[in-house]
Amino acid sequence: MDTFYYVTTTQGFDADDFDADNYRVSDSNFNLDFGASVKLNEQWILGLMARGLLSHEYQTLNPVLVYRVEPMVTVGIGYRSDWLTAGLDVDLTSKDRFGQELGATQFVRAGVELNGWDWAQVRFGYRYDTKDNAKDFITAGLGFSPFDVVHLEMTASYADENELGAGLELAFTF
Repeated sequence: MDTFYYVTTTQGFDADDFDADNYRVSDSNFNLDFGASVKLNEQWILGLMARGLLSHEYQTLNPVLVYRVEPMVTVGIGYRSDWLTAGLDVDLTSKDRFGQELGATQFVRAGVELNGWDWAQVRFGYRYDTKDNAKDFITAGLGFSPFDVVHLEMTASYADENELGAGLELAFTF
């Protein structure tokens, strides 16, 4: 685990004086995850996952900011048919990665994919923080995979005007 802590302004940043190793703290350890799922019928599946079962703390260069890994439990349900895949995940525990400095998060996530002719997909996703410490997050995507040879994926994400992203992936199957 590497923690990285660096604060500056755009005017104050000097690439010639910057060495990332001066702002990094490295540590290592062991952890456990557990997951189980049950197929309810041909379309529905129910799952439970526990991550980070062994708690750990990681020091950063800022003595106030200590990164915490604590057990996280999530339950999910999914549906799949020939043209529709949908899922809903709910965190049963909250995450408080840096203590009270940033506030805890506890997410509900939903996603849906529409599949046309097994070569065109449209995807939408939404993430909501029940603790109101993280912004709602929306994702969308298009996928094309004609003849299962060429794969083109386009994605976009949005939380606000300062938190947005896009991606493009091209792959070939031989």
